Amino acid sequence: MQNVENNFYPSWLPEEIRGFVDLSELAEPNKQIIEETNILTEMLGANIAIYKGSNCKHKKSKNGLCSLFKSAVLQNKQLNILCEAERRLKNYVIVAYSNPLEPHDKIDLLDIEQ
Repeated sequence: MQNVENNFYPSWLPEEIRGFVDLSELAEPNKQIIEETNILTEMLGANIAIYKGSNCKHKKSKNGLCSLFKSAVLQNKQLNILCEAERRLKNYVIVAYSNPLEPHDKIDLLDIEQ
């Protein structure tokens, strides 16, 4: 199963909100990024997004994935797997989102277009 689509959207992102979500901080889905995403999704059972490493310096977007969705709760072993993947990728930041995907309580996904 491919978890990153060629059109830049993570496959787990609901189609009805794709046009409104800010994906500008995501890493370009090249072969390495797609492979790593698929491996981590399988190993962690979470929805994975890989960001450009410089994203930590930017202001958080109100329509960004982190603003809209809850992160996954990872056990120590899972967190170690994620950290090892970040070391392999070097200039990227990996975020594991809950699976099934959960919006933050304060977010109404129907209102994000506004």
